[in-house]
Amino acid sequence: MQTSSKKLSNKQQQEIIEQFVTLLSDLRHPDESRAFFESFLTKTEQSVFAKRLGIIWMLHQEKSYGEIKKKLNVSSATISSIAGQMEQQGIQLIIKKLRVDDWAQRWTKKIMGFFRVKS
Repeated sequence: MQTSSKKLSNKQQQEIIEQFVTLLSDLRHPDESRAFFESFLTKTEQSVFAKRLGIIWMLHQEKSYGEIKKKLNVSSATISSIAGQMEQQGIQLIIKKLRVDDWAQRWTKKIMGFFRVKS
């Protein structure tokens, strides 16, 4: 998608952003979120979004730039740009949500392993 050279007014842009934020907060189920994500974003935008999220998580896990570059096929400049944003409130919220998901997945595996052994 090309970006238009015609700018929105600040008021129009803020109104649209508010609608967008409200829309996102109304998505309650992962299936709804996936349908939105896949329909709203192009494949390229989805890839960019996924890589940014991956970089955030890997930086949080203190992975090296080299490891991140190799695993996600991104440049040092991209990693550095995101590294400079790691203390922002939104990024910290993402990390908090990812930590909870990671914890839940690990415990689910442990619990499922327990039941497999016992059965």
